[in-house]
Amino acid sequence: MANLFDPKMLSLMERLDLAARFVVEGFLSGRHKSPYRGFSVEFSQHRAYTPGDDTRHIDWKAYGKTERYYLREYQQETNLTAHILVDTSRSMAYSSGQLRKIEYAKMAAACLAFLVLDQQDSVSVMAFADDVRIAIAPTARQAAFVDVCEALAPIEPEGSGDIAAALHRAAGMFKKRGIVVVISDFLSDVDAVVKGLEHLRFAGHDCLVIQVLDTAETGFPFSGMTLFEGLEDGGRVFADAARIKREYLRALHEFMTKLRSGCVASQVDYLLAGTSESIDKVLAGYLLSRRGRR
Repeated sequence: MANLFDPKMLSLMERLDLAARFVVEGFLSGRHKSPYRGFSVEFSQHRAYTPGDDTRHIDWKAYGKTERYYLREYQQETNLTAHILVDTSRSMAYSSGQLRKIEYAKMAAACLAFLVLDQQDSVSVMAFADDVRIAIAPTARQAAFVDVCEALAPIEPEGSGDIAAALHRAAGMFKKRGIVVVISDFLSDVDAVVKGLEHLRFAGHDCLVIQVLDTAETGFPFSGMTLFEGLEDGGRVFADAARIKREYLRALHEFMTKLRSGCVASQVDYLLAGTSESIDKVLAGYLLSRRGRR
């Protein structure tokens, strides 16, 4: 578990807010806007007074102008639930350096879980490949961070990932609106993945996609005759790397552009994270920009 996170990294994440940009539902007192109306936190609108209403909330300035009684109505703030989905399929085992994509994804999930729990919100975690491998139900217990790390740490990549199926399953499982973070390389059918994200958005969730790719996948540093092995289907190709590099990079650019465009069209945040990049800096930059868009 100790390899999942660095104390300095978590110290930085603690200072950042993961704030929902869309209205979220909840029932605990927290820091996030709710569609439920109440008399606390933030002024929302006026409504006409009716007998039996609490007179403490009458807007006397409005009465002075209209000679009619109006109540100041407020928005309650609620607890946020962040659902973190981690792809643990075979393609996540790839690494051209010291850190595999699966380790990077686990670190990102651990950092986000720590952040959410630290701000007294709820987090749930689901690891998936062909099917759900682990699922931690939504909890706001600070001690749950240890549970998250202990559950994720031993998982090794296996199976052919069905990202779209996992997204549709999640949309059916998550009853209350919140934030859904999907961490994966997304080496799958982009159209199917986007439909899964649209399902989550239709259900009212605020979504973030974190695409984790290895430096070799994005830069293709290979040369000479090289044996390339499929990440999930097991196929093998022996080819001259220099001859296929241009076509590979063109196809990769097309694939990534399609995924990013699909996310933008669906109002889903997209974040590219290379395994050579420091995860704390990647997440910190995103969260700070997100806070600026509130």
